[in-house]
Amino acid sequence: LRLGASARNVAGKVDVTEKFYWKDNYDMGSGNFFTYDPAAVKRSYKNLAPIYTASGALVFDKFFAADFDYEVVHIGGGLDKKTGRLGGELWVIPGFLAARGGLQSDFNNVTAIGDEKTQTYFLGAGLRVWVLEIDAAAALAQVKSGEGGQNFTGSGSATLRF
Repeated sequence: LRLGASARNVAGKVDVTEKFYWKDNYDMGSGNFFTYDPAAVKRSYKNLAPIYTASGALVFDKFFAADFDYEVVHIGGGLDKKTGRLGGELWVIPGFLAARGGLQSDFNNVTAIGDEKTQTYFLGAGLRVWVLEIDAAAALAQVKSGEGGQNFTGSGSATLRF
């Protein structure tokens, strides 16, 4: 049994510099161009949305693991997003190739226009070669979009472990 918890964006701030530049190529005035180029504006955002996560995993003899995560994004003003994930990992070739799958569901996803609950199924795989780990994942909805000729998106990562 493995248990974990994390808290992100609990304290701190983000500094952002914005510069708006607009050029109208269809202006018929003198010089045929109108350019709007104000000075850059610097802003500091201190109220980041805190994210709290609790997770756990049951590992069965290093061949199979079942895990769960519960995450709360505290936006404030009653606009909190609560998400649960349940997944499994099977080592097809122990220590070398893993297959993963699972479900992600919003317990509540309150936005300004109502409660927009979603449910997503995902698939993934991992490959471990000596100190290199390569992982890839995609949601089933993304796979179906790719089959329909639309853009396919997923995620991938590579990690070196020493």
